[in-house]
Amino acid sequence: MGSFKMWLANFMRGRYGNDDLNKFLIIVTLVLIILDIFVRWRWIDILTVLLLIYIYSRMFSRSINNRYAENQKFLAFASKFRRGKGAGYGNAGGGFAGFGGGDKDHKVMRCPGCGQRLRVPKGAGTIMIKCPNCNTQFQKKV
Repeated sequence: MGSFKMWLANFMRGRYGNDDLNKFLIIVTLVLIILDIFVRWRWIDILTVLLLIYIYSRMFSRSINNRYAENQKFLAFASKFRRGKGAGYGNAGGGFAGFGGGDKDHKVMRCPGCGQRLRVPKGAGTIMIKCPNCNTQFQKKV
């Protein structure tokens, strides 16, 4: 078994692998397979096979930058539908975990000067905020 793991590790070296878009496509494929059990339509079979081919072609692709860009577009699109409006699964989009909506002690505000996202403590009342990026000072009620 150890030689197979080494062979697989060597085979995947330099290839893209799995990401959030592939995980989503795998779930869609599984839903289509389950749907196909009940509703025997030919186009569901064809769509399932095409999705599997696309998933594996992304996984084994050596064009890492293109696959990464596709995944980032997917995460940006999917963030519109998530409750916390975060950047992606976990902390995939950068920043720190408080921007995903999970931090209950802080509020995220935008700097009026440069648009930088700033994390300020909740319930502090009216405070003066200084943007570390452009040094703009503004007053907000938190």
